[in-house]
Amino acid sequence: MAQDRTFRCEAIVLRRVNFGEADRMLTLFSKEYGKIRALAKGARKPQTRKTGHVELFMRTNFLIARGKNIDIVTQAEMIEAYPKLRGDLLRTTYASYVVELIDQFTGEGDRDLTKYQLLAEALEWFSRVESTDPRLIELCKQQNFLASVQKSVNARIPAPPSRKGDPAQNTERSGSRPGNQNPSDSG
Repeated sequence: MAQDRTFRCEAIVLRRVNFGEADRMLTLFSKEYGKIRALAKGARKPQTRKTGHVELFMRTNFLIARGKNIDIVTQAEMIEAYPKLRGDLLRTTYASYVVELIDQFTGEGDRDLTKYQLLAEALEWFSRVESTDPRLIELCKQQNFLASVQKSVNARIPAPPSRKGDPAQNTERSGSRPGNQNPSDSG
């Protein structure tokens, strides 16, 4: 039996990367097929119908055509936008963390309905609960959330030049910079 060239799925956008002049490469986590990478042609053009449906954290119904190397998003219809996630930096941070975990710990094509439901429920909860809710803050403390985020950020961003007295630098304790000599050291 031949495999269908197109398929429908409900998915949450985990990642989007600009591709070419007007396209976006999407990483989706779908209820039916697990993690999928698909190209949304023309998604960066303001007049295209896909633009608002393929943003981060959106839960969307997709029609995807199988390609030789890359699947192509042919239609997208938003189910849930979670608008509060875009308007509050703290909520965006929580949502980004959960999405990053799903992305990192799920292989392409790994279908896991429980993970999908957990992700959808987490995004819903983050968009519904107040960002100052003590339960949210306590959850982050229990999960060592802030340390994990800092570690992730530090792994991707080069360290800034060290400051005077930084023990990471092997410079003299007098605070002189490498290459600069204190007149009292010339003796």
